[in-house]
Amino acid sequence: MIFKPFNRYVLVESVEFDILEESSASILVPDSYAKPRQPYGVYKVLDVAFDCQKVHGILPNSLILVNESMIENIKVGPLNLQVILENHILGLCENKER
Repeated sequence: MIFKPFNRYVLVESVEFDILEESSASILVPDSYAKPRQPYGVYKVLDVAFDCQKVHGILPNSLILVNESMIENIKVGPLNLQVILENHILGLCENKER
């Protein structure tokens, strides 16, 4: 099944970065402990609604910075979707060397 976003929604997927731990010391924590989430995240754009403003350069395969609380996680049947409204995107991330 294919999903096509409408009404200025952008279909995204989370981008995971391999970050080395700062400390190699061992600390015992309860099983119920969850590592605090960062308030912002980088997502890869999978698809863009036709009515999104093209001047922003938000195209499929772009990397965007968003507030994690604005991501909408939707599960419908076999689909697990992550979408965000265009105006909740903070900016584009580019990998340019200076």
